[in-house]
Amino acid sequence: MPIEMLQALLIPFMGTVLGAGCVFFIRGNLHWKVERAFTGFAAGVMVAASIWSLIIPAMEQSKAMDRLAFLVYPAAGPHHPPSAQGKQRVRRHD
Repeated sequence: MPIEMLQALLIPFMGTVLGAGCVFFIRGNLHWKVERAFTGFAAGVMVAASIWSLIIPAMEQSKAMDRLAFLVYPAAGPHHPPSAQGKQRVRRHD
């Protein structure tokens, strides 16, 4: 395994371990307002991650389809939008 791949795996792993360790050891010792602030920050991080990692790429990939196709068509499995009717479809056998 190349060293770059090992580093790419270990850096997020160590960040997760350190974050979970902090939560485990300071649980119950924080004021409730601080806990609420941390929870709000974590929620904001998750919303930002879902927007930049999921929603925006889905919108870019669906530009050839209808305007809001990223909301209507399921991401899992092969699908053919209505605009592709009558065109030759290539079937993949995986």
